[in-house]
Amino acid sequence: MHARRFSFDESLKTLAERPSHRFTRPTVLLLTQGVRYAGLAAATAAASGVTIGTSLPLQSFVPQRAIALHRLKIGLAIGLVAAVGTLGLVFWGR
Repeated sequence: MHARRFSFDESLKTLAERPSHRFTRPTVLLLTQGVRYAGLAAATAAASGVTIGTSLPLQSFVPQRAIALHRLKIGLAIGLVAAVGTLGLVFWGR
């Protein structure tokens, strides 16, 4: 949260030093996104009861490949159970 605010403030300060800053698209984009960000942060904080500036506990990063392999293993296990169940019904259910 602090890094985003710093980046926003620093960008505005840097662009404001340019002579043509009023005519640049980045200034307009930063202002609209900054206003949107401030409104969203205030609304979210009010709805959740969290004060602005506090953060949630950090979650460890899990690579996309690890997630995909985990889901593949689950899918294979479900497929194996279904295959064994189907074979059981075909051969022993007669």
